[in-house]
Formats: sequence, structure tokens, C-alpha cells
Amino acid sequence: MVNNSPWKEEVRIKSEKPPRKKWWIIGGVFLAVVVLVGAGINFYFYYQNSLVNQGVGIAFSGDSSAYVGQQFKLDVNYFNNTNLVLKDASLSLSLPDGILFLDAPGQRVEEKSIGDLGPGSLGNITYNLVATNGTQSLQKIQASLLYGLFQTGSSRFERQSSVDINILDPIVAVSLSAPQNIANGQNFDLTVNYKNNTGQNLSGVSLALVYPPIYKFQASSVQPTTGNNTWILDSLSPGASGSFTVTGSVTGAEQSFFQMEADINAQFNGQNYLVNSQKLQLVVASSPLSVSVSLNDSPNYVSKLSDNLNYTITYQNNSSVAFQNAAITVTLTGDLYDFSSFQTNGFFNGLTQTFTWNASNLPELASIAPNQSGSVSLVIGTKSSYPIKRISDKNFSLAFKAQISSQTVLPNSNTSQTTGLAQLTTPIQGMVNILSEGYFRDAASGILNSGPFPPRVNQPTEYTIHWIINNYSTDISNVKVQASLASNVAWTGVVKSNISSSSPVYDPSSNTITWQIDRVPATAGIVLPAAEAIFQIKSTPSVNQINSQAQLISQTTLTATDNFTNVPLSDSASEITTALPDDSTVSSVSKNVEP
Repeated sequence: MVNNSPWKEEVRIKSEKPPRKKWWIIGGVFLAVVVLVGAGINFYFYYQNSLVNQGVGIAFSGDSSAYVGQQFKLDVNYFNNTNLVLKDASLSLSLPDGILFLDAPGQRVEEKSIGDLGPGSLGNITYNLVATNGTQSLQKIQASLLYGLFQTGSSRFERQSSVDINILDPIVAVSLSAPQNIANGQNFDLTVNYKNNTGQNLSGVSLALVYPPIYKFQASSVQPTTGNNTWILDSLSPGASGSFTVTGSVTGAEQSFFQMEADINAQFNGQNYLVNSQKLQLVVASSPLSVSVSLNDSPNYVSKLSDNLNYTITYQNNSSVAFQNAAITVTLTGDLYDFSSFQTNGFFNGLTQTFTWNASNLPELASIAPNQSGSVSLVIGTKSSYPIKRISDKNFSLAFKAQISSQTVLPNSNTSQTTGLAQLTTPIQGMVNILSEGYFRDAASGILNSGPFPPRVNQPTEYTIHWIINNYSTDISNVKVQASLASNVAWTGVVKSNISSSSPVYDPSSNTITWQIDRVPATAGIVLPAAEAIFQIKSTPSVNQINSQAQLISQTTLTATDNFTNVPLSDSASEITTALPDDSTVSSVSKNVEP
């Protein structure tokens, strides 16, 4: 008997082909299992490393404080209290500024390989360190133990710890004392005091005085170990102190400051470390016989090439004593002085480049009465070009030194003569030059110009314009080069520059081209390559320009700031027409516009 019920047929069909939804459910369950298993593995490794970290550690022992300049030891102890092997372990120590490794003073971090650390193993590394600065401060030293686990393959883990080292005073204290005002040429005493701050004997410690250029050493109460400025402080017992006196003189401009300096150096492994430095600032007192100098009636005069320098040297007796047989000596130093151009009544010595006035050529110097003053003059020019041969030939200046002296000395003075001194340094401003050149054929630039030449009415011809900057003796900044396009001339947009950060830009609203450069170094175009930009323009002459040379761009102007003297500099180049004097390929053809 046949049953035609549709319900039974539906059941039959379902039994033959499982529904698609079932497969989605099965796939989802499988994916969830994979995710959970992966998460479990990651959790297992994370949990395991967490347990390892709890059993891996770093501890410090050794010196917790140190004087600046004192060697100290730091023991870094490491241990593995787990039941796992730590693979390829290494220990690194990172030092702050002011603490150095004695065996590697140039390093800030030192890493040492330990190898595999088995369960329950421990060890330590001893570091020899020295503090070189940071008086009265806490300096943090950081240690890191890096390791891997065999179970995690190439993964690396890190355990960190740190310790603070108390940095005390320098091992040796030093101080300086002297009269505050020092007369020119008069001997004065500089007293040097030192003391061992530590509780141990010190060796390998030296004290060095740093004298200014104007100082002249005379004697010392304790013989220097080396030269006239270094003393070895051997076997300095705990708390021991000492002192000595250095005698000398200075010759400097009145009311100018100078500095005496004392340095304490400690020696470890054959290398010196500066561990203490003290400075004393002193001033050159006004002399009873003073001298001053002025240039071109300006307190801050800046000179230039082919300049005319008018120096006035003024002397003054500031005491109640008449100074007999005084002499004025002027010394000029500078590559740009033109000694062939001087004008003065003083005697000139070409070997020493000095000028001298005394009673024979200036009778007033035979006796300078109290409160009496006078002056002499010297006129001299500067050269017309800079002596530039190397990149370092830059920032030229002129040094002028005037000195007046007399064998007459004031009562109770310990000098052999009375001296007054004045100095003046005058900077020489730089010079920059802009060239503007036009070309029709310009293969060297890599730009191909098209169109007829000689130019023709209503037919466009392309040209390239070169802007070349030659800068001489000073760095310049805020450089701006500018020109305008002539009528019937268009900007093509083709532009090049050998300065990567800057190229000429065209402004159609003003019809101007502007090249702005942040900085051009000294000697560019002389020793260094010149700064150069190239751009292309297109000229279409009109009928009213027939039989004449058509203008392409206007006069080019350059402005800049001299970084050495801070004065503005400028230059300009003539307009460019179809005459193209710099293009030798068109020298034999007509330059006028043709019909």
C-alpha cells in the first residue's frame, strides 16, 4: 500500500541530507576548542614565567656610598630558585652619568654572559666603579638579568633591580684665594688650600692649576712636580690638609675679568679622572697710568674689506705722581690689516707689526703730570680680499692691543714699572655675491630649451636662468633672492637647486620669482660648491620688440644676515635680456627680436 503523505516524504529527505546549520555548529565548536587550547597554552607560559620570575632574582652588596674620585666595588648577585633551567642568561649593568666602569670608562652599559642557570644555582659579578661627579646626590644603578626558557623556544625574559649609591664630596677639597683687584704687571699671591675628605690614605692624586693666557708665573712656595702648574699629592693621610702659594702677575685690559682654576685629578688604571674643579674670578684693576682705545668713534664698530680704520689711543695719569719717560706700544694682529697703508707719527717695526711712541716722537710722554691726559692716532686700511684657502678660513677679525708703561712706580708698589693696557677686537663682516645668468642652449643643466633663436615675434622661446650664490668669510642666514619676469615672459615650472631644502618659487600674482634659503655656509663658491638654482622661462616677443633685445627677467637682488657680525648683507645682478652674454653658443648670431 502506498502512502502519499507529504509529511513522510519530508522526513525521508531530511534523513538523506543533514541540514547546513549543523555544520556551522560543529565548526564553531571546533574553533572555540582551538582558541581555548591556544589561550591555555599562552596562559600556561605566562603563568610559568610568572612563577619563574618569582624564583629568579638580583641582589646587591658592596659599597653603598662613595666619594667623588673614589674607587668602589659593587657586587651583583643573581639566583635561580626554580626547578627550571634558565637558558643563555646574561647580566647587564647600566650606570648613570657621573659613575664609570674602571675597566671600560667609555661605556654606560656593560653586559656579561652567564650561560645556562640550572635549578637552585646562584652567582655574582663584581664591578669596579668610580664616581666622577654628582656631589651630594643619589645615583641609581640598574641591573638586568636576561634569560630564556627551553619550553618557550626563542622568547627572552628579563628580571630587573636597582640600587642607589650615595655620592659624597670629592676625595680632595680645594679652594683658592687672592686679592680681588689685581694691578697690571704687579705680582700677586694665589693661595691654594686642599684637604683629604676621606678616611683613607690617598695616592695617585694630583692638583693642577689652569692659568689664563694673560697670567705670568713667577714662583711657588712648594716646587711643582711638573712644569709650573702641577703638584702630585702623594700619601695624603685621612683628613690631612695642606696649602701653598703661587706668585705671578697679569697684563690685561683694565676692568676685565680673568679666572684662575684648580683641578683635582685621580688616577686609576693609568687614566686620569677630573674629580673636583674650583674657579676664582678676579678683575684687572684700573691702572694709575691708564690707556684706552676707540675706533672710528664707534663703540661696536664692524669693519669690512677696503675699509679705513682711524684708531685713537688715549692715556691718562690717575695718580698724584708724575710718570716719567712713558712709552706707548701698539700691536696689531689680523690677516686683513694692510700695513702698507698706515699713517701715524709713531715708529713702525715691520717684523713685530708694532707701533711705538715715546718722548722722542711725542715729547708729552717725557713727563705725564697728575691728572694729565693725551692721545695719539693711527690710521690704517684693510685689504681688498679675504685670504681664503681652506673651509676653516672664516670669521676674520682685527686685534688691537695698546700698552703704556713707565719706570715710575707708586710708593709701596712691588712692581718694576707701571703699566696700563687696552685691547679691542673688531670683527670683519662677510660678503656675498649673486650671479644671474641666462642660456638658450644649456645641455649641462639637463634642461632642453625649445623655440627659435634669434627670437621671433609671437613665437615662444625657452631659456634657463641660473642664480649662483658665492659666499665668502661668514655663514649667512635668512637668504632671499628675488627678481621679476618681464612682460610676455612666462614661468614653465621646470626648476632645479643644489640645496635640497630650497628651490625658487614663482608667484603669479606679483610675477616674481623668490628663492629663500635658511643658511649658506662660509666659503660657498670659493672652497665649497656655490649655492645654485636653475629655472626655465618662456618668452614670446611682441611686435614692438622687433630689432631690439627683449628683457627676460629684471634685476636680481639678494639680502641676508651675517651670522658672525649680525649685520645685513646685500648684492644685486643686472637684468637678463636676449643678449645672453653668458651663453657662448649664441655669441655669433643676432640677439634682437626678428619679425
